[in-house]
Amino acid sequence: MTATFDDVVRAIRASQSIPGHVMITGATLLEDELGITGDDGCDLLADLERSFAISFAGSDGSLREAFGLDQDQFLFHGEGWNPLALFRKENVKPLTVGQLHQVIVARQGWTSPAQLLALAAFYRDAQHHPGAISDALFVDTVSRAHWPGNCQDCAQASLAIVAHGCVLRPHLTRELIALPVAALLAAGLDSGEAIIAWGTACAASTQPYVAFTPEGRRWMERQWPGLSVMLAEEYAQQWQALLQDD
Repeated sequence: MTATFDDVVRAIRASQSIPGHVMITGATLLEDELGITGDDGCDLLADLERSFAISFAGSDGSLREAFGLDQDQFLFHGEGWNPLALFRKENVKPLTVGQLHQVIVARQGWTSPAQLLALAAFYRDAQHHPGAISDALFVDTVSRAHWPGNCQDCAQASLAIVAHGCVLRPHLTRELIALPVAALLAAGLDSGEAIIAWGTACAASTQPYVAFTPEGRRWMERQWPGLSVMLAEEYAQQWQALLQDD
């Protein structure tokens, strides 16, 4: 199961012996508010790896982004974490518990339902063997990975699903974003700006219905804000199609 925010909070409390009366939210700073620095911080990462059966070793990009590290700052020292890089206030931007939760979820990947497990494997194939998968098959496979639910959950899940697809095949962005837009027709968002704001909030959520992949989250941060015109056009097109059907 994907780690919830509460799961991560419990693991942090257990690792660092933080009493229950100390409030921990997504905005809580590990260093400044919880006092987790130096070797204690590195012990925390090791404990989280064990608690959630993950490895941070392959997540340099996610950790560098979370800690605000430069490329020449080493994450590891010898066989363990490098406290001078990760938990030294002079070198890092404030790290929140919410950001750490996002890194953990990203390392876990999609663990359920079955559609997402299959899609994750498909995305790996599409990345390593792009010529073997046509654009039509790509869009069809992404579309079939969706499942029914309330409009907000469906739209958020759809956005997390297609964001990674847009990274792999940016020329299919219009076709792919049509999927979450379809789910938003019933939610009352009627402008590109409103959809952009909604999507940005989804990507920043510490407890998403479906987690974004690290690549998908970066795409949301860098590319999504510039799609307001495309989103407005797609929304208008789908709305007109619904009116004609009626």
